[in-house]
Amino acid sequence: MSDKKVLPPELAPFVMQWGELGSAWGIGRSAARIHGLLLVSEKALTADEIVAGLDIARSNVSMSMKDLRAIGLVETQPSIGGRKERFTALDDPIEIASRVAAYRKAREFDPAVAALKAVTSVDVAKPVAKRLQKISKFADAVDDWGRQMNALSPGQITSVMKAGAAVAHLVPGKKKKKK
Repeated sequence: MSDKKVLPPELAPFVMQWGELGSAWGIGRSAARIHGLLLVSEKALTADEIVAGLDIARSNVSMSMKDLRAIGLVETQPSIGGRKERFTALDDPIEIASRVAAYRKAREFDPAVAALKAVTSVDVAKPVAKRLQKISKFADAVDDWGRQMNALSPGQITSVMKAGAAVAHLVPGKKKKKK
């Protein structure tokens, strides 16, 4: 490791806040901080450099890297002449959001929808059945929309986002009340 600090003090607030954002995404805070550190690093980092940069336990880095790899937010770079793995962060914002969404869908949404589907076949009071069918129909629509979005390229997703923002202003309906 060079004399240069792994995490310059001026970038530490971003890395810490990235950890909080990751926590809101359903990713462990340490894993998200590691991703943030890799985002602001000029070069690929070893696990030891990550430990030093974030002042966290080596075991925490190992577990977090396992999670980040599973989601697809980090890549391993080959190290010429060395045995240590070096890591870089996925840095395309649309790809990050897509992978996090896919991860959360598989971990949270899909099991909830499966449970919902199972309970819709149970004999329950008519108002409850009607409510569950309404939720199930909405869940199916969200799932279909997600599949359609995943089939788009990053450029197409950007276009859809811009178009959606423009269309939202044109759609009539009641306005949400300010809190």
